[in-house]
Amino acid sequence: MPRSRKTFNHRENSTTHGAHTSRPTNPAIATPLAKNNCENKVWQQEDNDQDVDRRYREFADCSESFMIGAMPVDQFLEFLPRTDMSAMPPAAKAFKDVPAEADHRQQIIEPLIIALNCAGRGAVKSRPRCPGFVFVDTTSFGVNRGEIGSMTPHVSCFSEEVIDMANLKSTVTSSLAYADLYIEVQQHPGLDPFSDPAPGDGRPSHHFFLITDNEGIRERAEQGLGRNVACVTEACARQHRSCYFSVALSGSRVRLIRWDRAGAIASESVDLHNNARPICEFLWRYAHASQSQRGHDPTVQSVTKEEEKLFSESIKRHVESQLGFSDQTSLIAAMAEHYKPGTVVAVAMVNNSSEERRLLVSRPVVSPVSMMGRGTRGYWAVDAGSPTGAVFFLKDTWRCNNECQTEGEILADLHRAGVPNIPQLICHGDVLERQPQLNINKIKVKENGCVESGQAHWVCKRERDQTLYECNRAPFECDQAPLRPLVHYRLVSGTVGYGLQHFQGTQELLCGTFDAYQAIMGAMNVEDPAKRRVHRNVSLQNIILFRDPNAVGMIRRGYLIDWSLSCLVTAEGRARDPANVGTFQFMSQRSLSWKEEAQTIQDDMESLLWVVLYCSLLWLDHDLPPQALSKVVADIFDQLVIRFGEVMAGEGKIFNQLDRRYTSKIHFSNPTMQQWLDAAMDFNARMWDPAKLNAFWQDFLDTHEISNNDSLTNINSCSSLPFAFVYFIYFVYYVVRVRDYPRQSHLTSVNAISCP
Repeated sequence: MPRSRKTFNHRENSTTHGAHTSRPTNPAIATPLAKNNCENKVWQQEDNDQDVDRRYREFADCSESFMIGAMPVDQFLEFLPRTDMSAMPPAAKAFKDVPAEADHRQQIIEPLIIALNCAGRGAVKSRPRCPGFVFVDTTSFGVNRGEIGSMTPHVSCFSEEVIDMANLKSTVTSSLAYADLYIEVQQHPGLDPFSDPAPGDGRPSHHFFLITDNEGIRERAEQGLGRNVACVTEACARQHRSCYFSVALSGSRVRLIRWDRAGAIASESVDLHNNARPICEFLWRYAHASQSQRGHDPTVQSVTKEEEKLFSESIKRHVESQLGFSDQTSLIAAMAEHYKPGTVVAVAMVNNSSEERRLLVSRPVVSPVSMMGRGTRGYWAVDAGSPTGAVFFLKDTWRCNNECQTEGEILADLHRAGVPNIPQLICHGDVLERQPQLNINKIKVKENGCVESGQAHWVCKRERDQTLYECNRAPFECDQAPLRPLVHYRLVSGTVGYGLQHFQGTQELLCGTFDAYQAIMGAMNVEDPAKRRVHRNVSLQNIILFRDPNAVGMIRRGYLIDWSLSCLVTAEGRARDPANVGTFQFMSQRSLSWKEEAQTIQDDMESLLWVVLYCSLLWLDHDLPPQALSKVVADIFDQLVIRFGEVMAGEGKIFNQLDRRYTSKIHFSNPTMQQWLDAAMDFNARMWDPAKLNAFWQDFLDTHEISNNDSLTNINSCSSLPFAFVYFIYFVYYVVRVRDYPRQSHLTSVNAISCP
């Protein structure tokens, strides 16, 4: 039976004929990056050029799973609304001064910008190609190390309002926070990372990604593609977007690309000298499109000074209630994780009674570091309509379109069943940002702007012959899977706390994780067998500590959050979805094996054990020196190898289960922590009993005096662990694995991590 789902539908009228559309009053709505997000810091190291090249190659390799082409350029133009073309400057010879190839990139960029802005030499000046926008050479901006926070494209396109309101060179590290679109430039047509089929050739058998025996050409083309992916990742991490457009120039040949969280579509290549009309029409349509049609999220709005003041004061009070800081220095530092002056915006939200809610947000606690997938942001949000400035948690994400239940519906079911220690559900709903506008040979723009791709006639083959590549590179078996549509979704909860890594000491660590275990147990012991489920993503990030100001004793309790990957179970207690999902570092060793076994509560239990061990190693006192500790943490949590083309992981966890290979070498200063870990490791067996672990844990907390002020920092968890490499391989690993499972619909996952 179709279920009712609340939505917020925001429509904008586009200009189909006539005058230029009016620009928004505040076009420069950007979002800061999460301040203390480890994933945002994975690239923040002193890397040499080889490290940066490797990074771009990884981005390029990964792109084979989510980029398709070559879309006929006339069809690509239909992503933007048609408009009156009578005032468009003539396309003939529009880019005559742009060379077909060049020795240096600037030899292309300089005449290109002159042609785009129509700033002729001397007294000659004509109408701009993209009215209301200015193209700027940003080649020298930033440091371009490939990491979030450093990328700037070769040419950035800014609205005139942004140019007027900000000195761009004073914010060089964040030009992609305001770039409406960008252009990446290669010096030669041969450096185009894509290849169009010859007229009459069969597209299903044609390799869209460039194949060449020239290693130098291949590496430079891959580097350019990887840099392009890095730029769009940066742009969508810093902006509120439903999609993004970019232009890829190789000499005088150009491709148009449309990116969203489901994937990217690249057009056929056209030559600026022989056929400039498509690029001229694209820019003209872009200039006359509405804000949402250009990919901006229209549900994000500017705020008043009074609203920003309400936000800062409310966040300050909530930080004080959660952390109990008395000194201003610590309080200001804690507030900076959620508030950056001048960046507060309002997000329109709808609750279950269809009443619109206006939530104020600033700096997220979680930022997306990948272009594809759910693109999740998490905010501390303030209700603008609340006289007391009530603080909520806003999860802004992109969910899979064929999910049986949304996370909000799952939480509602769990609350009705009495499951403890889960987030309080305030409201949730899909964000319908615009109505369907496109249906071109099975390519459709969904109501929220996300592309769905069937087997359109122009889609080329994406799989490359791996014999051309290094034998130790990860396998990228990209079949002809269409792009999987995603739906923009928001969830608001009333449980707003701090991540488990902020625990004060051993007592809070063991009590908080025991609380999370009660949620795991509760979800599996729901009275109705048809409503029982496993969480499948128990991790450090998904346990928070929250102090309820209305509770007796003002203690912080643990809450298990993010139920989006949870799954109903069979009568035997196995997940109905056979895909093994989760956060790599904390997945059970069985889930990391190549065996196709559905996850069970035992996998959630083991994940929780790894969370406690991880926290103990990094933030409790023990006798392992830093260098040895880094190796132990990497061996247990990040171990991964590629053997015979298959990704193998979890060996460190298996070895520790068998003979305590790693944990037997560690002695904790707190004897209580040592006792708990030793006993919990004994429980860690294939079929360990949930009830027995629960009884042991409860008795342990009742009968032991546990200190609660002994946390410290042993190593920097953000810089010492290879999260980025593991995440990259993990992405590829599950793209390959999940495609072998039975389809839940006619669509195939292109991001199995996010969409099992």
